[in-house]
Amino acid sequence: MKKLVLTFILFLPLFAQAEYNGVHIEFKIRLLDGKEILGFKFIAHGQDNEKLKRELESKPDVLLQNSYSFEPGNYGYYQKRLEYEYQGTHLYKLIEPIEIDLNKIKFITIEEMKMSSYAIQIASNHEWKDRLWMNSVPMIKYSKNEDMCSYDVFIHKSDDIPNEAIESIKQIIYQTDIKIKAKERENIVNPDLEYAEQMKELYEERRLLLKPLLEKYKNIRTLIVSTCTC
Repeated sequence: MKKLVLTFILFLPLFAQAEYNGVHIEFKIRLLDGKEILGFKFIAHGQDNEKLKRELESKPDVLLQNSYSFEPGNYGYYQKRLEYEYQGTHLYKLIEPIEIDLNKIKFITIEEMKMSSYAIQIASNHEWKDRLWMNSVPMIKYSKNEDMCSYDVFIHKSDDIPNEAIESIKQIIYQTDIKIKAKERENIVNPDLEYAEQMKELYEERRLLLKPLLEKYKNIRTLIVSTCTC
């Protein structure tokens, strides 16, 4: 059974797009005063097809309706969209939400629609300037599982972080990963009812070892990808 669960987590990115599909939309808003605005939105359970495109262009209130408490006002859009390559696909993160008055809109033109799974997301917070390093290859990666989610943490090169600090981080991750992988193999052969708690202890051990370095070098460039099922 444990092998099945691990296999499911491993291959989830391959079919999550079909099971938890949504669509990222890039569009232009033409205002009544002639001004043109570029905006972005994500719609869960959407389809990248002409029917949805026509519907959203004819109903700006549906496209621009806000769904989250952190989005200002009842209607709005995101001014920027970040992109990150992950396991052969691309993840997107919308940033800089802004409110809009529907009465000032003349029409909307959808420029691009991209299928994307909402089960796999960039879970860390980022700014527009982060796009400059998000295109680079990460130096270090480590993972953890929690409840119905797995998390991949990627650390990218920072010019102002000394090499010895990076090497220390690598060694901590390497040493704890040995323990984590050994516990995973052990549990596959002899399932342990305390497995989940033992793994939490190993994740906590790694967190405490990394904490002094991550607090000292606050400019370390870190990105977290979450993969969750329900």
